[in-house]
Amino acid sequence: MVLQSATGLAYEIVQATWRTATLLVPVFLTSKISIYYLRESYDSLEEALSDSSREFVAVLALIGTLSVLTDMAVPRFKLIGDIIAVLYFGFLFWKF
Repeated sequence: MVLQSATGLAYEIVQATWRTATLLVPVFLTSKISIYYLRESYDSLEEALSDSSREFVAVLALIGTLSVLTDMAVPRFKLIGDIIAVLYFGFLFWKF
C-alpha cells in the first residue's frame, strides 16, 4: 500500500516537472542563446548551454515538487514545448 502511494506520488512529481520543463526550457534556452550571441562571453554555444544546466534542472525538479505538494496547476505548451524540452534534455544526456 505504501509502495503504491509512493509510486503514485513520484509519478505526479515527474509529470509536474515535465510540465514545468515545457514551460521554462524555451525561456531558458532563449536567454542562454541570446547571451551567447550578444555578449560573446563563451567559447562555444555548447558551453553556454551547459554552463548552468545542473542548477536549472534542479530548479525544475523543485518547482515540479512544489506544484504537486501545493496542488498548483502548471500550464503547458502542447507540442512545441515538448519538442524543445526533449531536445534540451537529449543534449544534456549527450553532454553529461
